[in-house]
Amino acid sequence: MTKIYPRESADIEYKRSVTDSFLKTVSAFSNTGDGVILFGIDDKTRESCGLPDPEETYRQIKNKINGSIHPEPVYSLSINDEDHTVKLEVRKGDSKPYYYGQTAYIRKGSSSVPMSSLLLERLILKRDRRSFDDLPAPEGSYSFSGFEEEARNRFGLEQLGTDAQKSLGLRDLNGQVTVAGALLADKNTFPGMDLVVLDNDDLYGEREKVDGISILQQLESAVAFFRRYYRREAVTGNLQREEIFLIPESAFREAVSNALVHRTWDTPSDIVIRMFPDRIEIQSPGGLPDGISEYEYLHKDLSVPRNVTLATLFLRLGLIEKLGTGVRRILRSYQGQYRQPDFDFTPNSMTVILPVLNQKPSLSLSEVEVIRQFQDMETLSRAELSTSTGFSRSKLGLILKKLVENKVLAVEGGGRSTRYRLNPNAENLK
Repeated sequence: MTKIYPRESADIEYKRSVTDSFLKTVSAFSNTGDGVILFGIDDKTRESCGLPDPEETYRQIKNKINGSIHPEPVYSLSINDEDHTVKLEVRKGDSKPYYYGQTAYIRKGSSSVPMSSLLLERLILKRDRRSFDDLPAPEGSYSFSGFEEEARNRFGLEQLGTDAQKSLGLRDLNGQVTVAGALLADKNTFPGMDLVVLDNDDLYGEREKVDGISILQQLESAVAFFRRYYRREAVTGNLQREEIFLIPESAFREAVSNALVHRTWDTPSDIVIRMFPDRIEIQSPGGLPDGISEYEYLHKDLSVPRNVTLATLFLRLGLIEKLGTGVRRILRSYQGQYRQPDFDFTPNSMTVILPVLNQKPSLSLSEVEVIRQFQDMETLSRAELSTSTGFSRSKLGLILKKLVENKVLAVEGGGRSTRYRLNPNAENLK
């Protein structure tokens, strides 16, 4: 009985015989992820048709790869004597990008397509251990009066001459202004910020676009905009006026500084800051850098700077704390609060959500009853909660789902061993 192979996919491809087209796939697997090419398989019927001379095919494949793919890919070849096929296994390489001729390919579904110029540039920078902000900036006339004043006030820089600009990374060794330099210059052509005030129905209020200026000025413009909506004056007991903030200004400043330092500057998108009555959302282009997981970013003080020069200069200016501690600094400003900051990641963006202080959830009587069960118990199972509250299985399930979503309860374990615990920030809700 003829064997039918699985359908072609992102990591498997069939070739009836050897043609140069397979070399695109070798490049794509090397750049994207491990994959297999089987020779001697009909790519339409997915049946084995065999090769007239598998050993000669083996040699042809090896010679074509060694003469056409650069740098040298990681691969292995084997012959299946039963059905006279040759298996080529290609590993994702560490020296990306891998080219076939003058073109680097990636996998897109079951096809191998040319890599975008943006991805190609990023892979070259990563391979060369450089960051985008080190590259030469677009040609233009750049001045640094704003940065010079900040540097003088913050770390005692006496004069920002050409040598100082080079040592700080504002210019490269050839004297050309870098991307980091352009971003810190008084005027530039890079993307900026979109600041918008919305109500809870997403209806627009005031909107302000900030671009064409130093990112230091962008930061201060964002803080000034923030203060218009989240700053209040209160009269203390001794009749003194005191500033209070609905959202910690330190957390907002840290989140915006991190967005400016760690965003991808090779895309034309703005940082978007959405201001709601109950929260602020700060969305920056670019997901987490390669080499760091969400868990490491949020809990391990791990930092992999996307723009090394900018990160170093913001650190020297005192605009961010020690690299990797930004999340901790933001969370510190919410200590003891029920609603905590949230962090949302996608492959192409990162969003920091800062809630208004002193918010408590709107709870139903049934939800309050469930919370009360934790007065004397650290953890409870669903069965225990059902017995103590008298709620039906379906009703209790809906209540627990909502309390977990609102981060009033935390879930421990899974399956039959699932237990619920009251979050520390919800202790005063009992």
